[in-house]
Amino acid sequence: MENTTFSEITPQLVKLAELSRESSYIDPELYTKYNVKRGLRDLNGKGVLVGITDISEIISKKKVDDKEVPCDGQLFYRGYNVQEIIKKMPKDSHFGFEECTYLLLFGKLPNREELTEFCQLLSSYRSLPPNFVRDVIMKKPSKDLMNTLARSVLTLFAYDDNPDDTSLPNVLRQCLQLISMFPLLSVYGYQAFRHYHMNDSLIIHSPKPEYSTAENILHCLRDDTKFTPLEAKLLDVALVLHMEHGGGNNSTFTTHLVSSSGTDTYSVIAAALGSLKGPKHGGANIKVVKMFNDMKENLSDWTDETAVGNYLRALLHKEAFDKAGLIYGMGHAVHSLSDPRAITFRSFVEALAEEKGYQKEFALYALVERLAPQIIAEERKIYKGVSPNVDFYSGFVYQMLGLPMELYTPIFAIARIAGWSAHRLEEIRQNGKIMRPAYMTVCPHREYVPKKRRCRLATPLFLFLFTGTPVPLPFSFRTFPDTSGFQPPPLFPPRREKPARAFPCSDKNTRNTTPPSYERCRRDHPSSSPSLRESAHAYPSDNHTAPPGRHCGRQCAPERDHHGGTCRPSSHSVSTVRAACPHS
Repeated sequence: MENTTFSEITPQLVKLAELSRESSYIDPELYTKYNVKRGLRDLNGKGVLVGITDISEIISKKKVDDKEVPCDGQLFYRGYNVQEIIKKMPKDSHFGFEECTYLLLFGKLPNREELTEFCQLLSSYRSLPPNFVRDVIMKKPSKDLMNTLARSVLTLFAYDDNPDDTSLPNVLRQCLQLISMFPLLSVYGYQAFRHYHMNDSLIIHSPKPEYSTAENILHCLRDDTKFTPLEAKLLDVALVLHMEHGGGNNSTFTTHLVSSSGTDTYSVIAAALGSLKGPKHGGANIKVVKMFNDMKENLSDWTDETAVGNYLRALLHKEAFDKAGLIYGMGHAVHSLSDPRAITFRSFVEALAEEKGYQKEFALYALVERLAPQIIAEERKIYKGVSPNVDFYSGFVYQMLGLPMELYTPIFAIARIAGWSAHRLEEIRQNGKIMRPAYMTVCPHREYVPKKRRCRLATPLFLFLFTGTPVPLPFSFRTFPDTSGFQPPPLFPPRREKPARAFPCSDKNTRNTTPPSYERCRRDHPSSSPSLRESAHAYPSDNHTAPPGRHCGRQCAPERDHHGGTCRPSSHSVSTVRAACPHS
């Protein structure tokens, strides 16, 4: 029988989540106080230097008069400007992804013979193990293809005869196989999703050995396997722009981090996929497309600058779309004036929009690209420039190519696996230390309290008093002394017999010990003078009597203490009552 409660959020989980919310809070001012660079970046977006790489370089600033000032962004692969690489690609007959993969992995541009041999090697690896599609991909397909991709990568561990061998030749073999398999894992994963979750036909096309990576993606994805040269070329450009972006981006840093532990390639790449999945990283292009779809639904005139500007302000004020207060596709952690990938994308996007009949949508994107930086500067305190990033146009490109939204982030992964592989090989080659950054602890030290002495009221009261959250209390109000109808006891209450207490220095006459004698007993025998909490549990009785000078917190019958006075609830503070009472 299927477990229908597997994903249920019960009231108990909600209550525990509130406890977690309170216990997980850290005052943001502490980051400033201790000069902690949250997100491993300062306010200007400059990252904390944690490593050295020879694979790629991001330039977003230049020195003028010994001062760093923002400049138009540049991206280099092994010292080659990516914009220049793409600019010269249309003059050649080959596609750029395979060439740039060779460049990232081996540090040089291949000649014609080297590139041909490399493409043949990738083609030989462009197949999955026998029955892998049936046994792994087709069984219980996930609704998220990034999870499907990660599961497939982890399962490939079982098909590898030497999965834990971290020598460079073996790791290179694993990386090349994953680079070749990623398009199939992604597209076949989508076909399974479409069949089982959307009730569409299941169509599986085998890749063609003569096709490039971009061509095989379109070939295997489309039912009729047809595509135009411009579509394949633009998808290839997208792969080149996404394949690498420095060692500090979240997924690539994850690759370095996990590789430093000495683990296997499949675990490393699965961890990188988990990072890329996040909407703040690889999943951002989906947010851009959804944001524009919402904008087009709510605006009657897409050319009205005032209406578009008002919508953008509503986004920042958390009044539109997902109410997150963000204009998706604008701004970057490193780039300020411009993202070179977005600029390169834009030149191809316009041509594809003309071919596909998306001129009106392209004009809207161009308008938002112009207005958004101005509005953000007016509405927000920013520490660096804001410009469109690569995600601003990539989702629009995939939309025009007819790619399903579920594949947007996996296509990012198909490209970025080349960069991850290069960085993993670099980390293994350096044989560096395991990464172990420091975190500052701000929690004070506390003494362990046995379970029977813990106050059950603290947490619910804290939640109610400081958060206003109504929390069901696991106690009765009878645990508090009811003083609403309190009447002072008589001055001389009737005497009640009670059993004698056994103190170490006591004898048969100890019951009538005088106050000085009692104090001497406490001095000579400290163990006979229990603490407030200990005394509450040392004398549990049905009539709720307490040791001399103590009160249990309930409406006990007044008793005389050793000094001849009476024990009154009003003589004790509420905190004393809560700490001492064995019934709370």
